[in-house]
Amino acid sequence: ARYSEANWRFYQHGLAVSDHDLAINRGDAAIASFLETQTRQVMRALADLVATDSYSTTAPATALTSIPSLINANDTVQGLSGATFVQFNSRGVSAVGTAPATISFASGSFAAQGIEDMRTAYNNASEGMIQPTVILTSYDNHERYEGRLQPAERFAGAVAVADGSFRGLAFREVPVLADRSAAAGDMFLIRASAEDGLSFVSLRDFDFDFGAFKPSSNQNVMVSPLRLTCQMVIANRQYGCNKITGVID
Repeated sequence: ARYSEANWRFYQHGLAVSDHDLAINRGDAAIASFLETQTRQVMRALADLVATDSYSTTAPATALTSIPSLINANDTVQGLSGATFVQFNSRGVSAVGTAPATISFASGSFAAQGIEDMRTAYNNASEGMIQPTVILTSYDNHERYEGRLQPAERFAGAVAVADGSFRGLAFREVPVLADRSAAAGDMFLIRASAEDGLSFVSLRDFDFDFGAFKPSSNQNVMVSPLRLTCQMVIANRQYGCNKITGVID
């Protein structure tokens, strides 16, 4: 058997508290409230950075491996070549058995072929009981999909109430979710599973954990680093996950 190997990626964001911060937040309650607010902001900033890198195709080498890179074909990712090992390729919307060099993920007009490409991508990602469990896409694709599904009005409840939207979207009972970090036109069919799909893994004690406060050099500031050591990995590229790209109106 041949396996890919992924290196850990380290993220860090500092929580800084200055003498001035302590001076204007006097008392235990005020300091606790200040630290709680700062902690939330730092956590969100680091989470946003990881989310952006998760969909990036131009992230630095120090970033985790992105979803577009893991769900792909005819390339080398985490040390294993899809061009060499034909089973280490996602299937795209090409016919099953297509050579890696000619596998295509490209879609086009959603109005003309979007749902049809979703069917093909889903079928190509399925092997027995191994199937996608969530579909992540950009907001424009999410709206295109909803537009193909809904009539002009929906009525619900004891009193007829016009409702031009849905509470949630699904495809073959798999949730379809919009993510602002996803590139316009991209749609990812993902099997979220460490055993036979795509997963986000993190190192114990460096999983959005704060380190001890330490003084910053030449400044009246104490800094506690928020640390995350993580990676995105895929157990099976051939099925479970897939994608379509280049979707337009």
